[in-house]
Amino acid sequence: MKIKLYGLLTSLLLTACSNTYVHLVNEGYSEKEIKDLTGKLNQLPIKIVNSRITIPKEFSPSTISTHPSFTDISLLAEINSVLVSSNFASLAHLTFAQGKHFYSENHLGLYLRNESNITPIMPAYLRTQSCAFADGTIMFSNDEEFVLEFEKGPYEEDFILIKGLYNFDGKRLQLSTHTGISQSYAFSQEMKQTQFGERPADVFTPQKQLKTLKALNCQFLIIYMD
Repeated sequence: MKIKLYGLLTSLLLTACSNTYVHLVNEGYSEKEIKDLTGKLNQLPIKIVNSRITIPKEFSPSTISTHPSFTDISLLAEINSVLVSSNFASLAHLTFAQGKHFYSENHLGLYLRNESNITPIMPAYLRTQSCAFADGTIMFSNDEEFVLEFEKGPYEEDFILIKGLYNFDGKRLQLSTHTGISQSYAFSQEMKQTQFGERPADVFTPQKQLKTLKALNCQFLIIYMD
């Protein structure tokens, strides 16, 4: 019985370790550098999830964010060892709410920023929040194209799709539709209230009021829940 119980406890511990997810955020490192690093990190009892979010400016070049209940310091040391051996900066450790990014108990945020090669990255999508003009979503691709989707009207189920090109320099987002309509947005990082409390958000505020395509007069944002 003791042997069986010991085996069961060992199995549970291994399962718990394997269910630790590391959300990897990259700014400025090449695809090859991240692929090589991921290959090494995958040898640890973690699962890597690539994430497209904006790294707060105050974060160190290599930063890991954890929930306060996370106590596996040896795992953090192993991750740090892999980073240093791969020529990344040593880890700075932030706990829950520090840096205004939040992670649940079995999730870690690993932020890597190449200071000498920073290319601002747009989130995969943005949504409106309580906008009088439209309820819409903007989706961004890696080739500088965007698709705006919004409701045709308050009592209609159809959606309108608008396509165009975008440019983001880390401070300002510029949208230009294929029909020649343009709008610019100022970028900011703010805290937004949700049903789970305050959460960090990337917010894009329009800089002018258009007379046509008023959906672009909305504020667009993405709220990070984990």
